Amino acid sequence: MRNFGTMLLMCTLATSACAEWVRLGTSGASAYYLDVATLQTVNGYRQAWDLWDVTAEVEEDEASRLTLREFDCHAARFRVLAFSDHAGRMGVGKTYAKSQTPGPWQFAQPATLPMLSLRKACAL
Repeated sequence: MRNFGTMLLMCTLATSACAEWVRLGTSGASAYYLDVATLQTVNGYRQAWDLWDVTAEVEEDEASRLTLREFDCHAARFRVLAFSDHAGRMGVGKTYAKSQTPGPWQFAQPATLPMLSLRKACAL
C-alpha cells in the first residue's frame, strides 16, 4: 500500500513529468489515454493510470479525470483504485474531487474507456 500511495502522490503532483500517455481513442469532444509508464503487475493484476480529457472548451469545472485502474485480464473486468478530477486538461489544474478508496470489480463494457484501457494494459 505504501508504493501505491507514493505512486499516486508522484503522478498527481507531476502528471506531465512522469507520464507516457498513449492515445486510446476519441468520442465527441473527449480523448482517452493510458499512461504506459505506470503500467505494472500487482498480485497477478495489471494496474495503470488512464485519462479522460475534454478536448473542447468547457464551462464546467471538470476538464479531465485521472483514474488508477486495476485490470483482471482473464475475466475482462476492472476496478477503480483511485481517481482525481481536474479543472485543466490532461490532469492538471485545480483538483475538484478525488478518492483513494478502491471500488468494486466491474465487467468492462465494449467501446468504453475501461475496455480500451484493459485491452491495452493486458496486451503490453
